[in-house]
Amino acid sequence: MRLIKFVIQYDGTHYYGWQRQIITPTIQQILEDTLRKITNKDVKIKGSGRTDRGVHALGQVAHCRVETSLDDPTLLNAANALLPNDILIKELKTETDSFDAQRNVYSKIYFYQILNTPFPDPMLRHYSWWLPKALDQEAMNETASKIVGEYDFSAFRNQGNSVKTTVRKIYRSRFFAEHPYLIYEIEGGGFLKQMVRNLVSTFVRVGRGQMTLAQFEELLASGDRTQAPPPAPPQGLFLKSVTY
Repeated sequence: MRLIKFVIQYDGTHYYGWQRQIITPTIQQILEDTLRKITNKDVKIKGSGRTDRGVHALGQVAHCRVETSLDDPTLLNAANALLPNDILIKELKTETDSFDAQRNVYSKIYFYQILNTPFPDPMLRHYSWWLPKALDQEAMNETASKIVGEYDFSAFRNQGNSVKTTVRKIYRSRFFAEHPYLIYEIEGGGFLKQMVRNLVSTFVRVGRGQMTLAQFEELLASGDRTQAPPPAPPQGLFLKSVTY
């Protein structure tokens, strides 16, 4: 029996998020079922956090305990041979018993892709939010920079799970252009449920001229979720990496 750390990449289009559910397919369920086939043992995988239905990951981190005589490279190859082609274990290594994919997190980096073009691209529809009208990137970037630091993000939290505090520390928050996308990137010590998507939709409101910087700062200080817009669609969001 040993503790294994995984770094996982997945296309979340056809999955109902990370967390195992009773009927619908999820990333956690597929991984656990795959490892069960290899080890003939029940396996419980713990991720660094949950991703919602339709959200993608380039570097989700998880851990579990497995009982197997296979070494790490052999176990990695065996798992990837059985996984569907929209899920890949990029790294697999035996860790010390003190490692915890969730509790040991220092920061996570997410990015969100906006396709700000006159016409949609059918090939990119699962990986971006198409917005045809031009956005004010400078205004969005200035507003995004205002959340760097430690703030109460109650105004950008959706209900669904209990947390001890709604205060989060953000290290980076910015927009930049990378053809064909306008990309929002954020790094923080942790995030509330749908917090990134709620922030993106609010920044888009700024980019459309429907909200000023001063109004955004008032919203942030208010903690009033009812004053913020609905979350941005899930398909534009990616979990880029997790640091420890």
